[in-house]
Amino acid sequence: MASIIDAIRSLFSICQKEGKELSSYETRFRNLRDITVAKLGGEIILHKIIGSQVDINRKAQKVAWEKMMTNLFLE
Repeated sequence: MASIIDAIRSLFSICQKEGKELSSYETRFRNLRDITVAKLGGEIILHKIIGSQVDINRKAQKVAWEKMMTNLFLE
């Protein structure tokens, strides 16, 4: 459980290091994202963004996940 929390914490706190290229940050971000998804066993389902439908649309879930990752990347 601790490794899952550490992965989420790392993903949500990553930032571009001063003096480092954007491509380096992008690579680190993608690696952390992939590690987090692997440890969780899938992407985080964002019910508040998607809605509270009983049958969650997989496409809506994917769009919500991508929007969240985009916002994290741009922070």
